[in-house]
Order: sequence, then structure tokens, then C-alpha cells
Amino acid sequence: MNKKKYLILIILLCSLITSCTLSSRLAKPLTFTKQTEVFDVKIYATDGVEDTKMLHAANVLAEYLDNNEDGIIDDSNVHTHIKNRKTYLVLYKDEDEETQGGIIWSFSQNLYNMEIFPQGSSPGEFDATLEEVLHLITDHGYAQAYPDIFGVKKGSKVALAMDTARGGYYEDVPSSYPSNSWYHYYDDTCNYSCMVTEYFYWALTSKLGAQEYPGRYDEIKDEWNVSSSANLQIVDPTINTLLDQYQTSNILPSVLPDGTYLPTTFTISELKWNTYLFQLVLF
Repeated sequence: MNKKKYLILIILLCSLITSCTLSSRLAKPLTFTKQTEVFDVKIYATDGVEDTKMLHAANVLAEYLDNNEDGIIDDSNVHTHIKNRKTYLVLYKDEDEETQGGIIWSFSQNLYNMEIFPQGSSPGEFDATLEEVLHLITDHGYAQAYPDIFGVKKGSKVALAMDTARGGYYEDVPSSYPSNSWYHYYDDTCNYSCMVTEYFYWALTSKLGAQEYPGRYDEIKDEWNVSSSANLQIVDPTINTLLDQYQTSNILPSVLPDGTYLPTTFTISELKWNTYLFQLVLF
């Protein structure tokens, strides 16, 4: 039995008991107590996550995938890739809870209870559900289904637009950006692919109107110098045209999710056992 198969066997055995000592090269377990499901995409949460916020995340995910809310996924290609990668959303109380769990996720996206605002965004309280759920769909859906267009890699259409927005191609975070750039991301833990994901989030949500509420521009201007959907057309016509094209073909959403998905009422189910989600650390 090779090493990878052996490690997977250990993980399966450990999932049947409440505790297990694993190699330090495996992620530490964290208990999730509840789950829900959106178009075959699982959402897991700890006790520290409020049910109303978990359901809000489920509704936003559904609205992104079925933007016209007819009960059918808008783009089956995107959906297929998300399902095939067994992608899921994981909800924690806060960053400290996630850190304590020591989990290393490969095909998931995290979201914290403290940054979910079902009532909508307001000054100082941006509903991060709109961002983190979109990241999940971008990395595991759009980028996989249409790599030459939305791939989070050098040379894709969205990456080329980002290079223009940053004032050039930077594999790593530069010490400063050119004065004529309008996208400035300085987190040095974010690699080039991550930068593309963040740029796509800023562009699409700006076009959908998510960044237009009073005071928001002052909160984001150091990173993103676009104030509205109308302003995006002027500041970044390249990405605006690209988004237009794929909104028209119903691949990208045209309406900002509001947390109310009409075709389905999602429910939360309790996990019957202490559920540990493991991911292998690739080496």
C-alpha cells in the first residue's frame, strides 16, 4: 500500500471515533455540528455559527448559482466542476476558532459568523458572505470551467485585466504600485492566483452594486479605487466589457444576491456524530 492510500485509510478510521492521534503532517480535527446543502454543495458549521447566518450563506450561494431563481443552475459546466472537486463551505464562529482547529483545506472556502450580516451591508459592516461565497464559485467553478477566461493564472482574460488594473504584471506583491493603478493588494500571503480571485471579486461585486452604500468607498479605496458600477465602466472598461459578455450569456450573475432564494427553503440538519473534516497536507 503506497503512502497516500495509507494516509487516506487512517483518516477514514479516525472519522469513526471521537479522537485520534495523527501524524503532524495531517490536519488537526475540528468538530462540526450541523450542515445544509445547496445544489449538492455542502455547508458545514460549528456550534458557534448562528442558524440564521448559516441559512443566509446557503441562500447567497443558491442565488449566485441560480441568479434568475428559476430553480435551475444557470451554468451546468460551472456546477459540474464545483461538484466534481467536492467543494464545500465551512463556517466558523471567528478566525480564532478556525486557527485552533488547525485545519488545512484544499477544496473549501471559509466564512466567519462575525462577518455575516443577513440584514445587508452598512457602514463598517460589509456582508462578507457576498465575497467568500463568490471566492468558492470563482476558484472551483468559473476558473475550472473556463480557464482561458476566468482562470486564476497568468494569461487568462481576467488575469490580463488585473495586470492592467495593478499597473503591470507582478508575480509577487510589489513594495508599491504605479500611481495610475486602481487595484492595490499588499497582503504578501496572497500569491498571484489569490490576487486574481480578489480582483474578480472586486470587479463583479462592484458591477452588481455591492460596494455602493454610503461610506463604503472610504473603507475600500486603499485597495480598490472604484466607487460604483457606473464608475467601473470608466476606470476599468476591460473587465467591465468582459463581465458584460458573460452576464449576457448567463454564466455570471447579473443581480446581487440578497439572501432570499425563492425556489427553495433550506434547512439545517444536525450531524449525528462528532464530524471531523480532514484534508491531507500535500508534500
